[in-house]
Amino acid sequence: MSTVEQIVICKFMLFSYIYHHKKVRAAEGMLGKMLERQVELWRSDGHDDARILCQFLLLTDGHLEHPVFRDSKDQFVKEYSERICWRLLPRLVFGVIPNNASKDGQKLKSLGALLNDPNKRDATIKSVENVLARELTKIPALKDSPLYRAGVWFDVPKAPTFEKTESLLIGDDEPVLLQKIFPITNWVQAYEAHRYQIRFFAFSEYFEEARAAAIVALQEIVGMNPEDLIDLDRTSSIP
Repeated sequence: MSTVEQIVICKFMLFSYIYHHKKVRAAEGMLGKMLERQVELWRSDGHDDARILCQFLLLTDGHLEHPVFRDSKDQFVKEYSERICWRLLPRLVFGVIPNNASKDGQKLKSLGALLNDPNKRDATIKSVENVLARELTKIPALKDSPLYRAGVWFDVPKAPTFEKTESLLIGDDEPVLLQKIFPITNWVQAYEAHRYQIRFFAFSEYFEEARAAAIVALQEIVGMNPEDLIDLDRTSSIP
């Protein structure tokens, strides 16, 4: 039991202090957006999925300095590669806890429910990003590919899971499920209610514009009114 307890506690600490840290999420999100863009370029050059997979299998951390990224013909791939190498990461614009139990955060639970539903998660994220893109295109400098140009995205990391651990049987004579003697599910629920955040990121130069767009997205997708957002703003993780 002591070994299992240490493993579970350490995993929670990894999620809390590393996997879900805002700087880690900023770097991983930026890398993901850069690779998505690169895949679009490879496909436009006629590469099929098998060839693209082979390209990924050859990539290492050092390839961020490789000409395929640093000298890319696409300005966003090139810029993102340079920013990652120089640690010029996007800033946290807005961060909220979707399972917030406070009065001001009640409406966020509907958003959390949509994001937790595997059948609605991707569509919900797409809906939020569509609102962000629409709002950002109102700015002349962001008419072209506004999300890429402003470094904006809606970050929804996966919450901790312990399925395999919960199914463990403890004891020899009359084994029982670990879950019955160790409250892993309750710990996960507590983490999601107090530590887990969904976030909006953007480059520093478009911080205010991205923040305004994020607020509009919350208003439209979640149905929050201005009063809710004012109260939420005071308790959000806004630098």
